[in-house]
Amino acid sequence: MPVGTPDNDDNATALSLVQNALSVEPRLMGVHAAVDAREGVAQLEGHVATRDDYDLADRLVRAVPGISRVCNMLQIGVARLLWAPR
Repeated sequence: MPVGTPDNDDNATALSLVQNALSVEPRLMGVHAAVDAREGVAQLEGHVATRDDYDLADRLVRAVPGISRVCNMLQIGVARLLWAPR
């Protein structure tokens, strides 16, 4: 669909609301997560420190108006470096 259509506007609004919901939660400050939202589905990728943080992120995103499903692919624990300088 072309930019500016209602579907794109709805997606952009949902994405903005999801990002805001995660960014204002003090327990999730410093969490690096990639977020996408399209057609009522929010997708989360990245790392959180604990299972409680994982569950909190999931609950916050599910509460966002316009989100009907969450694909939570957050990983629990410290992010591993794929490459480390010598």
